[in-house]
Amino acid sequence: MTRHDSIGVVTAWALALALGCGDDGGAGAANGGGSGDGTGGESSALTIDDPLFTTSSDTVAEYITPEYYVCETEESACGLPCPDDSLWVAINSTDFRDSKTCSACMEVTGPLGTVTVEVVENCGGACVDGEIELSRAAFELIGEAAEGHVDVSWQLVPCQRTGPIAFAYEPDSDEWFAGIQIRNPALPVAEIDIRFSDEAGWVTLQMDGWNHFPISDDLGSGPFDFRVRAIDGQELVEEGIEYVPGEVVQGTGQFEI
Repeated sequence: MTRHDSIGVVTAWALALALGCGDDGGAGAANGGGSGDGTGGESSALTIDDPLFTTSSDTVAEYITPEYYVCETEESACGLPCPDDSLWVAINSTDFRDSKTCSACMEVTGPLGTVTVEVVENCGGACVDGEIELSRAAFELIGEAAEGHVDVSWQLVPCQRTGPIAFAYEPDSDEWFAGIQIRNPALPVAEIDIRFSDEAGWVTLQMDGWNHFPISDDLGSGPFDFRVRAIDGQELVEEGIEYVPGEVVQGTGQFEI
């Protein structure tokens, strides 16, 4: 999937393949990645009091096979790897919120039970408002694979994370430009400040619609200081974070939940 393609899930494929009429089972994204322009239908700020956190949504969930989502971080709408437990979800464009819901956790309840998944993708034109698409592993915990799609309810919840946040730098980052992504947050990140020199002081960065915080300046070679703010107002101060383009650098703190 690429940032310039859209996921397309065909329910008939899901049902036919799951019943053994195909070679590899499951539903799939016909064309790959998130929405065509990387943005959702709504770009309002995400807060802990947002209805996505406080109100359960009733909708339909389908599943995507690995053949159609390979979790290549530079080719997804969120730029995130799949979780180690393979429990993840693609969210509709409206609730994607210009990538503001990336890294959020979602509790999904279906006929067979409840599962917690991480938002790593935008299902774009394949989903109407409110709909979601689950990884096969997640789907099988809440519904029968042979169904192909099931009725569910879902809402965002804080993530039970292990370890601190981390800073992922885009591979094309250099001394003049950096694309910075916050990994492993217990709550979605609202904004970050960076201090790359005493002269420049603190510079506030906004998310770009692809779950990155870009900056163009005379950045030098680091290290950087960061202030990372969650959607509930919590702030983590991380000092002396190494600058390694294309790599993920561990922080020291985590948001409280």
